Amino acid sequence: MDNVTARVTAIIKTFERPDKLLSLYESLRTFYPTMKVIIVDDSAAPMTNAWDEHTEYVFTEYDIGLSAGRNLGVEKVQTPYCLLLDDDFIFTQKTKLENFVKILDDTEFQIVAGQVLDFGKKCIIFKGIMSVENDTLVLDSYKKGKKIGKLTCYDYVLNFFLAKTQVLRDHPWDPELKIREHEEFFWRLKKNQILITATPSVAISHFPTSDTVAHDDKYYEKRIERLKFFHNLACHKIGVTNFCPLGARYYGLGLFHYLLYLRHESEKRCHQSYFWQLIFNIFKVKKRCSRLFKPEAAKSHRNELSV
Repeated sequence: MDNVTARVTAIIKTFERPDKLLSLYESLRTFYPTMKVIIVDDSAAPMTNAWDEHTEYVFTEYDIGLSAGRNLGVEKVQTPYCLLLDDDFIFTQKTKLENFVKILDDTEFQIVAGQVLDFGKKCIIFKGIMSVENDTLVLDSYKKGKKIGKLTCYDYVLNFFLAKTQVLRDHPWDPELKIREHEEFFWRLKKNQILITATPSVAISHFPTSDTVAHDDKYYEKRIERLKFFHNLACHKIGVTNFCPLGARYYGLGLFHYLLYLRHESEKRCHQSYFWQLIFNIFKVKKRCSRLFKPEAAKSHRNELSV
């Protein structure tokens, strides 16, 4: 813990989610009571909470965006390592930051990510290799990079990671992207050969806001109204027309994960061999059958409801 306190600063960018922020902050302080924390808040009104002496709360003008807020936080960091946190995370006994520090200390990696557990249980799959195929940025969770020692290289990981502070200063988030910054950020890191890895030895819980917008849910109202605009802007900056995440969302979906892999590979290799042509045709028939029987299924469902 002393090693973490002396060498790590946590960056939390928050927007219109004070309850989420406070839950994260309290959980962080339970395990790391003196670690430096920088909170950047661009909500409509500042929070009036009394933060401890190890915390710097920065209230900015309204809606500067996720990227600009993170960059501002990084500018204020005075430790060699910077921990990136979303405001809807919760620290648990599995959030062992010492393991992050040891990896960056003992290896040539510059960023190390951990596991993110949706609602404290379901482990998200979001790490892999990026490539451009047919004018689309593919984020392929089936593929891994080379190994350095016992650790695997990745092009992209989740937004729960420890980074060398200078790396984030040299390669900041694009301030024009208020959301949908993730793919563009990691694409630039890939082009600049930043070494990224991940470890299952550090995990954090994630309690996202519901996608259903309530009348007072300012966070999601703002996010949804501009999602398409910033998605298109991020694509333009990368030089593609769309993103395509490839892979299951959670671990534990082995069969589903493998079927997705077969479908993707068959689309690419259907002209290479009879085997891949057969697999491609199977998925093609399945898709047509789904479309054929979908109206009847919907009609049957309506009849059941009317009884």
